[in-house]
Amino acid sequence: MLYAKKFTKINQKAFHQLYPIRFVLAVTLFSGLLPCASAQLPELLSPSSITGVPTTSHFYGGVTANEGVSFASSFGFSQPIDIRGEIQVEARHINSTGNLYILITLGELIFQRNGPQIYEIWDGTIEGLLPAVAAKTLQFNEEITVVDNLPFGPVGISNVGLNLFFAYDTVAAPDELYFNAVPLSFFIQAQDSTPASETLFLESVSSPVIQARCVVCHTSPGVAQASGLIYQSSSVPGYQATNYTTLVNYINNTPNGVARLMAKPLGQDSHGGGVIYSSSSDSNYLNLLAFLSAVQTEALTGVTTTTASAIFDSVIAMDNEETLRKAALLFAGRLPTELETSTVASGGDAELRSGIRSLMQGEGFSKFLLEGANDQLLTEAFSGGMFDIVNRKYYPNSAIYFQNPSLRARAITIASALAEEPLRLIEYIVQQERPYTEVVTADYTLMNPYSAEIYNSNLSFSDPKDFNEWMPAQITDYFRCSICKQNSPDIIYDIPTNYPHAGLLNSPAFLSRYPSTATNRNRARSRWAYYYFLGVDIEGIADRTTDQSALQDENNPTLNNPNCIVCHDIMDPVAGSFQNYNDDGFYRSRPGGTDSLPASYKFSANSGYQLGDTWYSDMLVPGFAD
Repeated sequence: MLYAKKFTKINQKAFHQLYPIRFVLAVTLFSGLLPCASAQLPELLSPSSITGVPTTSHFYGGVTANEGVSFASSFGFSQPIDIRGEIQVEARHINSTGNLYILITLGELIFQRNGPQIYEIWDGTIEGLLPAVAAKTLQFNEEITVVDNLPFGPVGISNVGLNLFFAYDTVAAPDELYFNAVPLSFFIQAQDSTPASETLFLESVSSPVIQARCVVCHTSPGVAQASGLIYQSSSVPGYQATNYTTLVNYINNTPNGVARLMAKPLGQDSHGGGVIYSSSSDSNYLNLLAFLSAVQTEALTGVTTTTASAIFDSVIAMDNEETLRKAALLFAGRLPTELETSTVASGGDAELRSGIRSLMQGEGFSKFLLEGANDQLLTEAFSGGMFDIVNRKYYPNSAIYFQNPSLRARAITIASALAEEPLRLIEYIVQQERPYTEVVTADYTLMNPYSAEIYNSNLSFSDPKDFNEWMPAQITDYFRCSICKQNSPDIIYDIPTNYPHAGLLNSPAFLSRYPSTATNRNRARSRWAYYYFLGVDIEGIADRTTDQSALQDENNPTLNNPNCIVCHDIMDPVAGSFQNYNDDGFYRSRPGGTDSLPASYKFSANSGYQLGDTWYSDMLVPGFAD
């Protein structure tokens, strides 16, 4: 029997004409069969069997350009996409041995996945059908990732539609095949040499907006030279291409860049040039808005501008010797040796990889890690003040150094150790090749003889005076107050505490470096946790509205106003995860050691506080994502 009767007839002549595309598919296009995260994939209609017997199996599939947030059927030439599938096998087939198949049509050709990587032409016969995954124990859900983050156009597939079929068979039903009769279909668009944004700029923005209104100030000698937007006048060759690239880069890379470009021509957002357009309905202002929208759309859909596409044309890659030299200076703080240089010069990528890896150890690499970490966290700012980090009440071993000039030299050394603690944690995790996630999950920190004195870790050091001897340990000498009247002789800190550890997130130096306030409510700590450890700049997530009427809401806007919650929905739950730490970073600082909520909230008649609360009732509950 020819399976092709259920799919598409093969034209061998067309196959030979399209052989280059077949080669790209086989070598480059499709990734291995990988487990993918469960998502709400669209269901593929008409689950069928090769014999026509009804089936209770289900097939799902989708193509996405945004990690599964949504699925679409048409994609740009250079737009990276994922193709995901899922097969729900019949209940009677669960735990039986079977095969999974992937078939994709390109024109009149049908390609089949042969194993984890290769796609090849299928001849349409039962004998010629090869499994993508062979002889596996079938589960109820069989999840499939066909393509992961791949732009089709650059590898030779464009201006064409593709159809995808998933199928499976099982020893429980010999000579039967189950598949989606209606394929997963999608289209890859042809390359457009001139993006819409460039056309809009040349026709409607360059002359009437940039040259007529902006360039008088926004030039290198102009009054707006420090604004980040510097244009070329029409007397400079290539000025339009330069100005277009300048604007696109500003829109795509500057936090709130679009909002500023919308506000300033109307005289808002402290525009030094005053009011350029008195009305938002001015035709030139509307053309500017259309251009901004086009640039944003192209950024989201992966369109590459003509100007940007050639940006790396003149770049020449460094050879192995140059690469090693740069790595040695960066990682080891020295030049490579003659032996190291000759080894990579006569070798390939493996030798270069080994040479660079050997540089990632020792004192030079340690310095690189510490400096890089401090360049971000900036905790060494407290190296001169022990009590900028700890408090003599919470940490009683520090009390002897409070206002004691005779011990000032040692106090400064201790301050340096406390300030370096989060940096040393990062260095230790990297040097010991531990999972980098421990930077925010480790149930320990790093101490040297000086910081261990304050934290009372009971460590035993080889040299009690060696600042550079660091060991993993826990804070064991932290006390909360039972009577907490500050500056009162009756104040008592007598509640011994098992101080929790969450990597450097609750390192005393980190918490002190990023303090909070009664109104900020740990949001700054959340902002920096996202920025440093998740690569998310919350302040750049969304444009800030310039519409004053949209910001008049007084009904808890950070919880209810759509203009605010676009950021606060993400930020506030993580702010709540810091709920146990007060503004200065001390753990459960309120009387009895029950919470860290400020008195201004707990004793306000309208706050909604109830006995036992540890977080604000008018904010989202502590958490992360969902």
